[in-house]
Amino acid sequence: MGTWDELRASYYTHPGDALKPVGETDLDDFEARVGIELPLPFREFAKTFGSCEIGRDSCKILAPAPDDPDGEPDGLARIHQDWHEMAADSAEGARRGHYPMGNHEVGARLVFFGFDGGGDAYGWDPDEVTDAAAREYAIWVRAADCERVASSFAELMMDIFLKDDLERWREAGRPRGPQADGSGEDLRILITPL
Repeated sequence: MGTWDELRASYYTHPGDALKPVGETDLDDFEARVGIELPLPFREFAKTFGSCEIGRDSCKILAPAPDDPDGEPDGLARIHQDWHEMAADSAEGARRGHYPMGNHEVGARLVFFGFDGGGDAYGWDPDEVTDAAAREYAIWVRAADCERVASSFAELMMDIFLKDDLERWREAGRPRGPQADGSGEDLRILITPL
């Protein structure tokens, strides 16, 4: 069973929404721009779902996109650039003693790719490889400080971001549509393209 097979079977989109899968060229261009190899499970996710908001907690996963018409980075590259600049400023402020050091050094090197429903940013630490064959890195959340939360992209998605959604879907017998009990509740996982 592939990493995303269960998610493929359990999601739906609103009528009129269409997923926007990302191509190999966009993924390769992002890797060249940022200087890391993207985790293979993330590449597969991006080629299947693209940038999206996912689950009841409205987590956002950003995939690479072509630069905007003015040549400025867009999609994942823009978020990475903006958050990286902010994290570097935080690390510099900590070095100068403006506030406690915490994990600002880690935050300055993270490659950001998503947000949870509360707006906290998630990124890979390219200095902490957790699975060389799958090109996986430790994942950290940057909130008030940085905290390591997962060892892989699949762990973050399936065991943290979507854990409750998947459990509800499984307990309901893996429905392929709204509940037949008259409630109309749809226990599948909502994916909204960004």
